[in-house]
Amino acid sequence: MLKLDFFNKTKEKISSKIFESAISAAEEIIGDKISHGTGFKDASIGLIFINDEEMHGMNFSHRNMDKPTDVLSFSYLEKAQFPYELGIDEFMDSVGEVFISVDTAKRQAKEQKHSFEEEIVTLFIHGLLHVFGYDHERSLAEERLTEKLTLEIKKEYDKIASAQ
Repeated sequence: MLKLDFFNKTKEKISSKIFESAISAAEEIIGDKISHGTGFKDASIGLIFINDEEMHGMNFSHRNMDKPTDVLSFSYLEKAQFPYELGIDEFMDSVGEVFISVDTAKRQAKEQKHSFEEEIVTLFIHGLLHVFGYDHERSLAEERLTEKLTLEIKKEYDKIASAQ
């Protein structure tokens, strides 16, 4: 079972509960990959909300892109490293982290004419897939698979969320 370590470094009010439902949905769709990839009985995933300024700095230092982005993911499944700037003691079982820019997510939600909540859930699902090795930058086939899985998990999330 994957548990959520939730941090909101912004003033935006965001409930961690919606992301727990997203994790449940992901476990339904890619559960084998999650349980095989973690190697832990109870692993955790970090979710950190930041602003565009902080995301810009992270995007530049990690991807050499001089602009903010919506989501950055860091997987700790293949590398012997510890979570970014959060300290090793409480995150020894972390499989990775997903950083979401609240500012960019708000803009994208408005542009796509859906709710902020829908946008951040979709970004979290997308980031979670990256943590478990799904990528859209290596090949068109992987991009299609990542998009397909994002939609499947989002659909499962919608079912779980509507039942609550």
